[in-house]
Amino acid sequence: MTRVLIVDDHPVFRDGLAGLLATLPEVEVVGTAGTAEEALVALRETTPDVVLMDINLPGASGVEATRRASQIAPATAVLVISMVDDDDSVFAALAAGARGYVLKGASAAEITAALRTVAAGGAVFGAGIASRMLARTPARLPSPLPRQDDLTTREREVLDLLAEGASNRQIARSLGVSLKTVQNHVSRILDKLQAADRTQAALRARGVPPASRLASRPEPGLILPSVPSPGMLAHVIDPDSAVPPYEQVAKMLRDEIAEGTLIGRIPSIHTISEHHRVSHRTAARALSILKGEGMIVSVPGQGHFVRHPR
Repeated sequence: MTRVLIVDDHPVFRDGLAGLLATLPEVEVVGTAGTAEEALVALRETTPDVVLMDINLPGASGVEATRRASQIAPATAVLVISMVDDDDSVFAALAAGARGYVLKGASAAEITAALRTVAAGGAVFGAGIASRMLARTPARLPSPLPRQDDLTTREREVLDLLAEGASNRQIARSLGVSLKTVQNHVSRILDKLQAADRTQAALRARGVPPASRLASRPEPGLILPSVPSPGMLAHVIDPDSAVPPYEQVAKMLRDEIAEGTLIGRIPSIHTISEHHRVSHRTAARALSILKGEGMIVSVPGQGHFVRHPR
């Protein structure tokens, strides 16, 4: 059962959305809110799996509510449903931690499909938004972009399946290899492509058409695979926080390990630095904290790995 919180300041739309979700047997609407403040209170009280968030809210905006929601409940996915479709609003929402963005003009089928996608750990963008996002994303990535030619044949196969939205277990079954082998392949792919997460890797895979079934499958928007952390873009530390940057990064990594979204090999110091927009020294110090806590181990020549409980 997917627990959903609806946040919108228009009662008619809010009630209509609740009525739509009531027709889905696998969905339970656990609450509604009309402001960001009400949403954050409801978030703590109802612990939803997904928050459907409007951008234009009275008082604090939906972007700010998304940012705070991602901090309060990082396991909760935020799907923005808004009338606003300008690029700045879309990227602000994604940077705040939203896993998807669809317009209120979308059909009931598109909204329910988007809900199911983000509930499963994926990311989704409505028609029109997807093409603009892909057009702007390369400018936000390191230049020159890493080449996929550096990947082995097996890593290309893993990346193609990853771009289709397959989970590690699905990739393992498809290729006839162990889950651990797939996890290692994914870690190497992220390092070689200098991608902060699976989502960025999938975006880069789409820069060169992969030999996959995805190219022939029509979609109203863009659906991306599961991501290891709530935000589509970098998780930026809060410079105004009393908590030191390295402690903030350590907490984010610690939370991902605890949730099971970060397993196997830990991203490199360079990747952590790019993903969280901190210095290499800060990233290294965060890893040292986790190593001291016994959450990760260092393997000479290979990097850091999550320590599995015995």
